[in-house]
Amino acid sequence: MKISELLTVDSIFILNVNNKEELFEEISKIFSEKAEETTKEEIFDLIKKRENLDSTYAGKKTAIPHIKYEKIERFYILLFLLKKEINYHEEKKVKNVFFIAGPDKNYSLHLMVLSRIARMLKETDISEKITDERNKEKILNLIKEAEKRII
Repeated sequence: MKISELLTVDSIFILNVNNKEELFEEISKIFSEKAEETTKEEIFDLIKKRENLDSTYAGKKTAIPHIKYEKIERFYILLFLLKKEINYHEEKKVKNVFFIAGPDKNYSLHLMVLSRIARMLKETDISEKITDERNKEKILNLIKEAEKRII
């Protein structure tokens, strides 16, 4: 499954947050509205629990927080573009955040999407291209082009 098959214009958000805690609160609020079978409190707790295991900082000013949860019925990718950089992990700054969430029973798809995003970040200049872009259609097209180069 391609990232571009899961990420839509309606799944791209521009956020004005000051720190990681506010970021996770906003992700939880927005995601729980998309996945109505969840609550923002549940999602926030899952994101924090995952982040406490090991940082989801991926390099190139990008983080990939991700969760698996039995209440989530399908797979989601949301992209959050931050208006300003925030400290994310050990003085590393983040401006782009890919959030992945899916059912806990579909572990292989979860890993495949996570590794595909990480590979795209490592092998292309996608992070730099989307950092200050605000046109959601253009962002989606840039991601599709970057994904073609790694598949």
